[in-house]
Amino acid sequence: DLCFSARTLSRHLQQEGYSYKVLLNEERLDYSEFLVLNTNKPLSHIAHLAGFQNDSSFSRAFKRKKGLTPSEARKSLKSF
Repeated sequence: DLCFSARTLSRHLQQEGYSYKVLLNEERLDYSEFLVLNTNKPLSHIAHLAGFQNDSSFSRAFKRKKGLTPSEARKSLKSF
């Protein structure tokens, strides 16, 4: 419990130059990157676990943030 309302949290985030949506997406991508690199779970399952609506939106967001698709990231890890 943060001891203040969602609106107050939103105002505080906004004052710091953040939004709830941006922070949530960053956390989803960090979590999904961890799963991609550290598990053998199917990418479609990772997309679901990380809260993406579908595999395509997951793949696009991952590539935009990380520079590789989830499958490319997983393959690059295996090459080391």
